[in-house]
Amino acid sequence: QPDEFEHLHAAWLVSQGQTPYVDFFQHHTPLFYYIAAPFLSGTDLGFDTILNLRLLILLFWVSTTLISWLWLRRYGQIHGFLAICMLASNSTMLSFGHIIFLDTVSIPLLMLSAMLIAGGGGKPRWILASGILFGLAVLTNLKASMAMFAPILIMVSRGWVAREDP
Repeated sequence: QPDEFEHLHAAWLVSQGQTPYVDFFQHHTPLFYYIAAPFLSGTDLGFDTILNLRLLILLFWVSTTLISWLWLRRYGQIHGFLAICMLASNSTMLSFGHIIFLDTVSIPLLMLSAMLIAGGGGKPRWILASGILFGLAVLTNLKASMAMFAPILIMVSRGWVAREDP
């Protein structure tokens, strides 16, 4: 997967003290490169470098699986089943969940953000925490911004239901 080497190279540049958008061009948002940089500095670069970063990515994939399980336990079978179906339908997650791919990093952040909106009862601190997680997901992978339609849909549907029950 060509993106894997692009992300690995950008993380290596950050580990060498370079700054994205200043010292080198990168069209992705930079948070992952700062997360991965400590895994690359001070080590001999080789094939093991790729495997070590894949282990880091695997932690995010496992986090997504755990969050799916928590979603199922917290919100019941129907909502949990729908969340897992949505996750399983993401071909990127299934196909590239084991390689250095930014979608795998942003998905657990997006899922936690959605859980906080769904279960926070509209309390400002939960909405703020959800927004912070959403922002971190976007700083990890700009494509995460495409998920903004889900919280908007949740807010609109809640407003529609609330209009009948003051």
